Amino acid sequence: MIQTERQAKPKTTVKKVNVWKTPKMTVILFLVLLMGIAAAYSGTYRGLLSTTVSVAAAVIVDLAAGRIQRIKSRFPDGAIITGLIVALVLSYSEPWYIEAITSVFAIASKHLLRVSRKPFFNPAAFGLLLTILIFGSGEDWWGSLADMPLWCLAIVGIGGYWIARKTNKFPQVFSFLGTYFAILLVLGLLHTGQIIELYQAPFVNAILFLSFIMVTDPPTSPPKVSGQIWFGMLAALFSIAWNFYYGGTSFLLVGLLCTNLLHILLYAADRNKKPSSSRITV
Repeated sequence: MIQTERQAKPKTTVKKVNVWKTPKMTVILFLVLLMGIAAAYSGTYRGLLSTTVSVAAAVIVDLAAGRIQRIKSRFPDGAIITGLIVALVLSYSEPWYIEAITSVFAIASKHLLRVSRKPFFNPAAFGLLLTILIFGSGEDWWGSLADMPLWCLAIVGIGGYWIARKTNKFPQVFSFLGTYFAILLVLGLLHTGQIIELYQAPFVNAILFLSFIMVTDPPTSPPKVSGQIWFGMLAALFSIAWNFYYGGTSFLLVGLLCTNLLHILLYAADRNKKPSSSRITV
């Protein structure tokens, strides 16, 4: 009788990810730092209250949506980031329920508007713009330290640099900022429109905040260097074009969302062209 030896299957060990060392946690800590500095400078607790409401609403909706879709539960770092961004962009003088509704809109877009679990839009930008359109809510980008002395921009810049380093998004940040300020320079030389105000607070603060925190959102932007470059350039171009023709303070959100939409359309087209075994990410 010949006995066959059973080959022991190699044990696969799942490496646990340290949440505190992830790029998302870096973003969370930086946003909390900005919130703390801005709230302390304002001398009021309203910023802390609005942030708490916004983050709580985002986390609750995200966990509920995950439960409905039977998604394996995990630390809701993405929802926390979305809630923080919403709170730091909306004026903290807005009613608490506006903060909550904005976060609900943002997280809902993340779960409902997507292709193969890839969101169409940056959730925070979508929620903010939708709330502005429906309720006429105010945005002052207080979390970008817009109400503080100009030297405080260094805090946003240094923290943003660290985030871009952690997320490998330098090409995207530099292409966005480079294109944005190059176009402003040309328009300024042509004496076109009120360009000077875009170099002042809160716009310059908002531009840095958006470029480091929102434009670089990995799920809604390209991972490849070439894709990052065109994404950043188009986001800047769409933003300035909207401001030039329509004005308003939401042009940065509109520019980002337009670029998000173009990116997801290219992603979907590429996904449909190639067999499932060889699909690539745009």
